Formats: sequence, C-alpha cells, structure tokens
Amino acid sequence: MKKLFLYIVVFMGILLFFSCTKYALMTGPVDSESKALSQASKVADTIKSPYTKGAALSEIAGVYAKSGKYDQAVEVAKTIEDANIRAFSLGDISTNANKNGEKDKALNILNQAFLAANKIKNPHLRAHTLCLTAHKYLYMDQKDRAEELLSQAFEVTETIDDAHVKAYNLTTIGEEYAKAGKKNKAGEMLTKAFQVASSIEDVHTKITVLDKIASVLAEDGQFDKASKITKDIDDIYTKAAAPDRIADVYFADGDLGKAVNTARTIKSQYTETFALARIAKQAWEKGKKDKALDILSHAFKSATAEEDAYAKGVALARVARGYAETAQYVRALQIAGSIKNAYTKAFSLENIADLYAQAGRYGKAIEISKGIEDAFYKSSALNEIAVSYTKGGQKKKAADILSKALDIAGTIEDVHTKARVLSGIAGGYGGAGKYDKAITVAESIEDAFFRDTAFYRITNWCVKAGKSAESIRVAEMIEDPYYKTSALTRIAGM
Repeated sequence: MKKLFLYIVVFMGILLFFSCTKYALMTGPVDSESKALSQASKVADTIKSPYTKGAALSEIAGVYAKSGKYDQAVEVAKTIEDANIRAFSLGDISTNANKNGEKDKALNILNQAFLAANKIKNPHLRAHTLCLTAHKYLYMDQKDRAEELLSQAFEVTETIDDAHVKAYNLTTIGEEYAKAGKKNKAGEMLTKAFQVASSIEDVHTKITVLDKIASVLAEDGQFDKASKITKDIDDIYTKAAAPDRIADVYFADGDLGKAVNTARTIKSQYTETFALARIAKQAWEKGKKDKALDILSHAFKSATAEEDAYAKGVALARVARGYAETAQYVRALQIAGSIKNAYTKAFSLENIADLYAQAGRYGKAIEISKGIEDAFYKSSALNEIAVSYTKGGQKKKAADILSKALDIAGTIEDVHTKARVLSGIAGGYGGAGKYDKAITVAESIEDAFFRDTAFYRITNWCVKAGKSAESIRVAEMIEDPYYKTSALTRIAGM
C-alpha cells in the first residue's frame, strides 16, 4: 500500500508539472485541425499505459481549453480511461473556464469532474480527488457544494485501513475545511488524523504525517497546537520538519523574530542550517539586509557544528549559496573553499558561479568555473552561465561558452552522467537559437531518456521563438510517445 501511495504522489507530481508547464508555454490561439494537434492525438493513441496515455490526452484537452474550446476539451477528457486523470483533466478545464469568466460553463464541467471522481476505485485516490474538486468549488464560491464533497471524502477515508494513508487524507480534508472557514470541522478532522497517525508503527512515516498535521495547524494560525505536536516527535533528525514549516508560517505572518527562534529550536544542525538560510534569503528579499546577514551567521555556526562529515559539507554549501544570494560573494567563496568533500565543493562552486552569472558578472562566473575540478559540475556551471548570457540577449557569447561546456562534457566517462550534461547543453543551444547545433548535440546522447528530453527542450525553445517548422522537425525526432505528444501539444498552442 505504501508503494502504491508513493507511486500516486510521484505520478500526480509529474502530471501537475506538465500541466503547469503547458500553460506557461501556450501563447496564442490554436487551430484544432493543425498538423501538430492532429499528430499529437495520433501519437497519444499509441501509448499503451493508461496512466501515461491519460496524461497525454489531458495535455491535448488543455490546448483546447486554453483556446476557449471547452466542449472539444471535455470530449477529449472524457476519452481518458483512468478515472483519476479524467477527473483531474476536467477539473483543470473547469478552472480555465472560470478564469475566463465563464462560471456557468466552469461549474458544469466541474460537476462532470465530480462524477469522474466518484468512479475512482482506489479509496485513497477517490477521497483525495474529491478534496481537490471541493477546493475548486470553494474557489468558485460554492461553499455548500464544497462541504458536501468533503463530507463524502471523509466517508470514503473511513473505509481505508492503512493508517498512513488514512491520516494523510484526514489531514487534507481538515485543511480544506479550514480554508472553508469551518474551524470546528477542521479541528475534528485534524484530531482524528492525529489519533490515527499515533498508531503508525514506522517512525519516519509517522513523523511525516505528524509534520503535515502540524503544518496545517500552523497555516491556520494555531501555533500552540502545532508546537505541541512537534513535541510528540521523538526522532532527532526528522523532528526538524515541523518546526521548520512553523518558522516559514511565522515569517509569512511578518514575525521574523519568532521565525528565527523557532528554526533555532530544531535539534538537527543540518536542518537548522537549511531553515535559517531560507529565512535569511526571504529577509533579504524583503529588504531586511542586516537581519539577513545576521541570520546567515547563525546558519554558518549551525553548519560547522554538524558532526556528520558529509552532512556538514552539504550544510556549508547551503550557507555559501545563502551568502551568494545576498551578494556576499567573497564570503560565499571562502565557505565553499572550506568544504572537504570534492563533489560537494564542486557543487557549491557551480551554484556560486551560476549566481554570479545571474547578476551579470560573467567574467567572475567563468573564473570560478575554471576552478571546478569535476567535469560534470564544470560543464554544468558553464551551461548555466550560457543560459544567463542568453537571458541577457548575448546569444553569441552563450554559444561560445556552450562550446567549452561541450568539450568538457566529452571527457565524462559515465554514460548516464554525460547524458545529463549533454541534455542541458542541447537545451542551452536551443535557447541561444542554434537549433542545428542543439539537434546535433541531442543526437549524440546515448541514453534514450535524456536524448528525448533534450529534443523536448529544443522543441520548447523553438515554440517560444515562434519557429513552427523547426519545432515540428525536432518534435518528430522524439521517440517516447508521451514526450512526443507533449511536445506536439505545445506546438499546437503556438
């Protein structure tokens, strides 16, 4: 059951990622008879896995929805075999319609999403999807309808035997009740969730659920109750999670002092370092620069106090990045240089080089990259510098840097590691408008997955540049039917 739950979470994450990406890339109306969309539909039909095929069809439906063709979008969504993905797709279309001011149409489609959700056989997925649908009803000011779905989600959750999944669902339901302003119901759900979570035998699983309960309470402003739950967490390393999130909520509420004090109660030096570094970055972005630097000094002390050698190196790398994020580059380089582990040091220097480049200090970024010994991180750093050059409108310089990155990548012996770098470089060439070179690099990748992702990246750059013919040419080179379908739907949305 736990493996199934993990698979579901990962799959939904992938689906959400592609869903968000497609809306970012679509820039104009779509012709439903276009070659790209027609081809996308044909390719989607060849996908054997019902889950993957459903995700592909969901993207095609999204293209129709983006152009306001909701009836066509719904028709495509209805062909999705997997009820969970079908419900997700219909909900996505409904949200799009609502954003475009067609509330009646949106509610009608959302009702269809609800019907799909009720056909989901897996009780966890059904309850979870009902919660997502309830959230959409709430967003459309249909509070009574939202509460009906939450009540149904609770009834379904009560049939679940696995304590981990049951507690997780109860927490999600409680969270939605809190958003609906139903404090008593939210409290009831969270109390039940805590009782169920307390029966979980696996320590790490138990703490993961307790952490979620604490974070929901914190987001609702119930800090005392949230803190009480963290005291029930005994494991020294994972005890960090809940206070970490509570600190974030305090910061969001504008109480920097409480955020820092809460983070400093974390028993794990490693996690305390990351929490403080994150708060420092947020403080810097809010204009509280002196306070940000003071917090970073505490983060550095926490990192140096970490006893595990590897964890200490990673923590120091985070602090180094924190100093670079606050424009304290000299200090960042000093800390990165003190890291003992060679790979962690290389990773840290790559981060700093990237931040230098983002700040327009290309020369210094290139100088730092020269000091990176590991070929993977050195070529990755150069690729990131090239990306910054491209964003700055200096595409020729980007291409020159990519040439150096390519030379270094060629020295990497491990096929998988080399493929990762080459996929990024191919995308870099695509961003710089060097499509033929990008294709040549992509074709040289031995690993099929990274070769396809490289072509996928190049297609996206062609779409962004309005290069229809080039984008279709590259998309046709993708072998994986899901990625090919996804690429073609982006072309259709040009």
